[in-house]
Amino acid sequence: MRFISLFSKHMALIYRCISVAAALLIAGITAYYMILGEYSLMDYRLYINAFALVFVIFSIALPVKIEFLATVTLVYAVEILITTPLRDNLMGFMMYVLTCAILFSRGFFRKSRLTKIIVAIIIFFGLFATQLRFGADVFVESLFVLAEYAFVVFLIILFYYLYLRNQGKSPIEKELDLSLFPELTERDKEWIELILQETKYSTIASQYKITEGAVKNRMRLIFKTLDVSDRIGFMATYGGFTIKK
Repeated sequence: MRFISLFSKHMALIYRCISVAAALLIAGITAYYMILGEYSLMDYRLYINAFALVFVIFSIALPVKIEFLATVTLVYAVEILITTPLRDNLMGFMMYVLTCAILFSRGFFRKSRLTKIIVAIIIFFGLFATQLRFGADVFVESLFVLAEYAFVVFLIILFYYLYLRNQGKSPIEKELDLSLFPELTERDKEWIELILQETKYSTIASQYKITEGAVKNRMRLIFKTLDVSDRIGFMATYGGFTIKK
């Protein structure tokens, strides 16, 4: 059974639909508030929405480059956390969590995971510290609300992780079976192993006495065969897998 990648053409369609829905939502909200007169040309929220809309459009064009969506969610997370008491609006917290989830799925946390998680937590609490501008009482209330919802989110992630771990006790866990892809040559399979070892394209080119451009072109076809978008998507999907030929 083939492994389903988060960067496959089927997932690309889902990401594109999500991006279209986000674009319609951002455009609709912006138009609505402009009609009501709540947005003016001097309102920073208008420009934030315009910025977000540009990146959502990029995401529609390049759906598997989900870091575009991460940029949008991060911008809204920062804006909401800085301008709105968290006790009254949890969207800033949820947007930040969503940003981290998107980056995690893209493989951003694959290397130096603990360090990056710590940095992400520090950045969040740096943003959360701006809640002090609303007063000490609001800050404390927001802190308790944050603790409650963070605990719930943690439990959701924990139980989902345990479920996936239990589901993963099958023989195919963390194994990429290349025999399921008859279009791959023996050299293709060797290159896949080298990529999993994080070998540079230039090193592969030197080893096989061909140009780096030839390696990149062939790898694009290999990634397409494996139903992943690019090298980042491949490593995010199959990093740590063993190879079965």
